[in-house]
Amino acid sequence: MGGCFGKTPDKYVDLLKAAYASVKEVDRDGKVVTGGMALGQYIDPKEGPIFNTDFFDQVLALGGGDYFDIANIHYFSSQGGAWSSYGRDLIGKVTGVRQIMTRYGVTRPMMVTELGWTSSPKDSPDTPEMQARYVPKALARGLAVDLYAMTWFSLKDWEGADYPYGLMDVGGRLRPAYQAFQAAVSEFGDATAIRPLAPGELGVAGGVEGYAFSVGGKERWVIWAEGTNQIHAMLPAGVFEARDKLGQAVTLPSGSSPKPIALGDSPLYIRFR
Repeated sequence: MGGCFGKTPDKYVDLLKAAYASVKEVDRDGKVVTGGMALGQYIDPKEGPIFNTDFFDQVLALGGGDYFDIANIHYFSSQGGAWSSYGRDLIGKVTGVRQIMTRYGVTRPMMVTELGWTSSPKDSPDTPEMQARYVPKALARGLAVDLYAMTWFSLKDWEGADYPYGLMDVGGRLRPAYQAFQAAVSEFGDATAIRPLAPGELGVAGGVEGYAFSVGGKERWVIWAEGTNQIHAMLPAGVFEARDKLGQAVTLPSGSSPKPIALGDSPLYIRFR
């Protein structure tokens, strides 16, 4: 079965227990991280279903919660529907997994060691532009729910890969998502989350998603319109600069406050004085 310990959660708990004791003996501050958990199903054309979707429940029921410091999941955009009852996109899966831990009285930080969106698979309409737009969305959502760390999968595609998730193609050519990732790190790589933005903060009744962060003691926003419709919003007083997902300056009206702005599905970074 794919998923390594999927059929033997008891043996995985034994492994965690041994690893935890060894790590803490050497360094009490060392962090033990679980293996990356899919917690969803993948149907292999030859093998059929390959993941144990109840694996984390089973590990915690066996007392495994005592032997790790950080819970680690994998998340890809295709999983959104499976976790949508808990929240939007990555937020849904993080919230759902936290609820699993809560059922067993376990409170641990979470991280994502595989996070991504394909650029141009043969069996979907995804494009490099859509991949680039997803980068700031996913990273903003992960920061908003206080993830310990996030890792994009992957930096570069390899020959024979099922899907092109890389920020670079097989030949090392940069995709727009690479620049989007650089811009996101520059804009809020060392930020702390403040709050999800309410539509009213943008002068609209709905149709927008956004998050406020603190960077160097100043507030900064990441905002975009939901779906494909353009939303005409208003930026509040104090805004002095806007940049697109690639970090390029966006012209704002001068002299007006609040400032009108047209929002699409491509995220914008908003800076305040």
